[in-house]
Amino acid sequence: MKEKIFNMDSPFFRCMSLIGDMMLLNLMWILCSIPIVTIGASTTALLYTGMKLAKGRDGYVIRNFWKSFRQNFLQSTVIWLIMAAVGGGLGYATWFWMNRTDTISRICSVLMVCLLFVYLIELMFVFAVQAKFTNTILNTMKNALVMGIQNFPITLLCVAGVGILIGLNFTFFIANILTLVVGVGALGWVLGMFYNLAFRKYLPKEEKKDDEWHVPEETDEEEETDFNP
Repeated sequence: MKEKIFNMDSPFFRCMSLIGDMMLLNLMWILCSIPIVTIGASTTALLYTGMKLAKGRDGYVIRNFWKSFRQNFLQSTVIWLIMAAVGGGLGYATWFWMNRTDTISRICSVLMVCLLFVYLIELMFVFAVQAKFTNTILNTMKNALVMGIQNFPITLLCVAGVGILIGLNFTFFIANILTLVVGVGALGWVLGMFYNLAFRKYLPKEEKKDDEWHVPEETDEEEETDFNP
C-alpha cells in the first residue's frame, strides 16, 4: 500500500507535483507583474502555462512562462495599457453618471453598465487569445470579444473563478496569504481548463487557407492550426 502511495506515478505524487507547479507559476506571475506595466505580458504567460498544465503536457513551468512572456511582451503590454485606460475611463464615466439623478444621466448610466459588460467579456478572453494565437493587436482584441460571446457560459465560469479569488481575499485574511503562495497559479490552471475547452473548436486538424490567424510555433508535440472566426 505504501509503495503505491509513494510511487512517482501515483495520484498523490501527481497532485503534489501539480501543486508545486502552481506555486511556481504563482511566483513567476507575481514577480513579473511588480513593474505594473508588465501585467499584460505576465498574465498572457500565466494563461499560456496554465493551459499547458491543464492539458497535462509537461511541468516546465519556468520555460513555458518565459517563452510566452518574451514572445508576447510587446503586444501584451500594449493590450494591457489599452484595457487599463478603457477600463479606467468606463469606471469613472459609470461613477459620474450614476451619481446624477436626471433622466439623461440614468440613460447614460445604463449605457455605461452595458459597455462595462462588454468590456468584461473582452477582458476575460483577450490575454488568453494573445497567449494561444498570433495576430495583430486589433484582430486579437476583436476576436477575443467574438470568442467571449460565442463561449458565453465559459466566460461566466472565468468571471466566477476570478470573482471567487478576489472575494475570498476581501473576506478572509488567510486567503491573502494563500493567494501569495499559490492562488494566482491555481487560478491560471483553472482558467487554462476553461480556455482549452473554448479554443478546442477553433483548432481543426486540417489547415485553413486563410492565414488571418496563425499559432506561434511550439517546441513540444502540441499541434495547433489556423483559426478564422
